[in-house]
Amino acid sequence: MSHVRFSDTVAEAGVSFFFKQWGEFSYGTRVGKRSAGSMLDGREHKEFPNG
Repeated sequence: MSHVRFSDTVAEAGVSFFFKQWGEFSYGTRVGKRSAGSMLDGREHKEFPNG
């Protein structure tokens, strides 16, 4: 079974994808929400649907 990225799946389907944040943890260590950030697969996903 191969690894499938959710962000790739929604991009292929032409669906907007907004990833808000990871929460308070980064790699198992509590760092706070701001420090944990909102990067996913090396970039921020901040897309909204048109309409």
